[in-house]
Amino acid sequence: MQAGGSRAIFAEEKPEYVFLAAAKVGGILANSEALADFMYENMIMEMNVIHSAWQSGCKKLLFLGSSCIYPRMAPQPMRESCLLTSELEKTNEAYALAKISGLKYCEFKPTVWDGLYFCDADQSLWTER
Repeated sequence: MQAGGSRAIFAEEKPEYVFLAAAKVGGILANSEALADFMYENMIMEMNVIHSAWQSGCKKLLFLGSSCIYPRMAPQPMRESCLLTSELEKTNEAYALAKISGLKYCEFKPTVWDGLYFCDADQSLWTER
């Protein structure tokens, strides 16, 4: 989503709650063949949506992450404290860095916006009992 498009949508709709689940995703082959594209498109989309939500006065934002943001050799089960402690998996490093950038952007926004949230959307959290 381009900056002008997201600003216009948020200005017109003025959502109170935003669920940011959109991303350009691919398998190992797609990720490894288009690293720069995955990083650029995801970072631009995340930054535009998060910033537009903040500018428009959105109350809460849920930014869905991915298990790929954790280090390649993170101890299991993974804990949030493992973020940024060691090397990422090379096959999806660009996508992971984009997701981490979105997370950090949320973290760095002014504290005036007291409703910014990040959620790790790790499929392994959802298991049958």
